Amino acid sequence: MKNIFSKAILAILRVSFLFNLIVIPINAEPLIISEDLIMAKVIEVIDGEAIKVIETHNDAQEVKLIRFIGVKTNASQEAMDYTYNQLIGKVVFLLKDDNAASFPKQEDWEYRYVYHTLAQSISEELLMYGYATIDEAFKNADQYKDLIQSEEYAKQKRFGLWKDYTELTSNSNKININVATVEDLMNHFEGLSSLTAYDIFHYREHNSFNTIEEIKFASDEIDKEWFDENESKLSVVTDINSAGINELVSLLSNYSNNEELAEKIKEYRLFHWFEKPEDLTKVEDIYETHVKSIERFIATTPVKEFIDPDSIVANINTATKNQIKVATNMSSDKLYDLLKLRDDKNYMFKTLGELEKGTDEDLEIKKYIDNLSIYTNVNTAGEYELKTIFGGLNISDSTLDTVVKNVISTRPFLEKKDIKKLVGAYYDDIEPYIYTKVSELPKLVNINLSSKTYVVSVLDMESIDAKKYTTNKYHYTYYRDFNFSYKPYKERISIYTNINTASYDELNHLASTLSSSMVNRIIEYRQEQPFTSLGEVNDFFSEHGHHHAYTQIKDYIVFY
Repeated sequence: MKNIFSKAILAILRVSFLFNLIVIPINAEPLIISEDLIMAKVIEVIDGEAIKVIETHNDAQEVKLIRFIGVKTNASQEAMDYTYNQLIGKVVFLLKDDNAASFPKQEDWEYRYVYHTLAQSISEELLMYGYATIDEAFKNADQYKDLIQSEEYAKQKRFGLWKDYTELTSNSNKININVATVEDLMNHFEGLSSLTAYDIFHYREHNSFNTIEEIKFASDEIDKEWFDENESKLSVVTDINSAGINELVSLLSNYSNNEELAEKIKEYRLFHWFEKPEDLTKVEDIYETHVKSIERFIATTPVKEFIDPDSIVANINTATKNQIKVATNMSSDKLYDLLKLRDDKNYMFKTLGELEKGTDEDLEIKKYIDNLSIYTNVNTAGEYELKTIFGGLNISDSTLDTVVKNVISTRPFLEKKDIKKLVGAYYDDIEPYIYTKVSELPKLVNINLSSKTYVVSVLDMESIDAKKYTTNKYHYTYYRDFNFSYKPYKERISIYTNINTASYDELNHLASTLSSSMVNRIIEYRQEQPFTSLGEVNDFFSEHGHHHAYTQIKDYIVFY
């Protein structure tokens, strides 16, 4: 608020200068305008982004070292010359930033916006003429948006550092895969077949892409090689203040003149900042109805992940048939096949992928991975998902509404047991399916792949169950194949392992030939992008000399 007040004073002073209402001789004493805005005289230009000034307080003069907020000139001689010509010997205004505490610490230096004209700060001028680039260390600065606009202006005019700038050489040659048409996709990605483009289009009909990495799930043709080659061309949310032409065109795919409108957006943002998605309607010929249809995929600052505010999630282990139907809009036939898999409450699913392993029917589970959960985080889950964890219990609608609202109003919880006082007698029923932190998730053990001795030990199996399990000569493909009483161990046993989410311990016991260094490589790889096919896993294991381990585990790993 103080900063806004100081800028208001600055604006008044500028007008005063314009009409000669204030005349300041070169040797005038610096004047304190407010706590945050002072006048001082520049006595030395140290480099393109740093000056030395004299301030006067109560007849005492003080020399200050000032660095310009938000810019890097990298010892450029052009920047040095510009700053020298504009400021040396001049009286300037120095304005503090309310968020200066977040700026990099430099002993003996103070960060300021420096004004010498009626228009912009010297930081903005250096950016506008291409003498400097934005320093992202100042991204919390009050005027960061103004600085971005100034740099964007230099890029579009190809001034200074940006004389060779093009959309292709910048990092803005992207396309928004949540809104792009099939034609857009085929034109943007060289060699992309119409079949693969339609796969992408149909995948997002059910669930929008949350991350660019998720595109690997959309089609078998999109492998690691394709993703690595095209990663820099993908986006799931468009920052309309910095997006390039291709991305803007994809965002406006409903318009026949989308290329023309994309150019208008670029022209508009040279002088304005989009504060919210609706501001797009300020651009000529862009209408509110279209903006509303795509605003979920629009941002005004850089965003890497799409979070759907309207997403409805159901816990697959606990939700009723109707709750799953509402969350997924799954066909009646698929829903029937799915519920047949879940007919024994003594077993709980550990991965969504195993749902596809337990039936010959194609459930197309990967289309619904954003709408189905295995475990529910009671600190972050939406109201609908929270209701689904009570799905099979004898609880009235009014009581359920009250319980869920109390949970939402009381959270966050430090531990899942803290919810017990709110849900009362229902706690034991829902406890296996909820958590508040990753450490509360069960430590799974794959009973098909881990050594039987290890399984018996870690599960502390009853002797009769241990004997039945250890003498079984076959792998289990589904829980109905179990030849032992599995209810006591239902929270920890897994038949299939999700290679993208499994813990170090679960991975480490999948095969005797799987080294600890290989487990770490798996974890490092999936942090960058998910495994999405057995072919990809095979290539990865073979590359690191673990093909034999791959042949041991391949039938019992899943990807979601």
